[in-house]
Amino acid sequence: MKNIRVTHQISVPVTEAKALDFLWNLNNLAKYEPKVTSAKATAATAKTGSYRVRGFFAGVPWGGRFDFTLNERGFTSESTKLPFGLKVSGGFVVQAETKKRCLISHHEEYELPRLLSPLAPFLKVYLEAAIRREMRNVRRQLI
Repeated sequence: MKNIRVTHQISVPVTEAKALDFLWNLNNLAKYEPKVTSAKATAATAKTGSYRVRGFFAGVPWGGRFDFTLNERGFTSESTKLPFGLKVSGGFVVQAETKKRCLISHHEEYELPRLLSPLAPFLKVYLEAAIRREMRNVRRQLI
């Protein structure tokens, strides 16, 4: 197994509450995640649930299911069923910088099965570009 971790953060001129409201609604994923074209979240409790996504990963059609947990600063999610035995986890953390500005941090971790391990260097470059694009999209959606 080979792990790839990518992170990025942005400072956005919106309140912490506005950023959290947007990110906690996991149906919004398709509005900012470049690898996702559709997302459907289902709550199990007020703070937990799952979501299904479809989209394109490096141009290849994909779909999967993730479990999520909302928390006071954002959310975390973890894949439950993805192709090739790929495992993905990640999340967002929102922190107030001032009353009207917040810092949003995002991380994604990919556990690649042996079959995909030789692609790790290329996937890391792709994922680093994708997370930067994702955070630009988050900013656009919030402002």
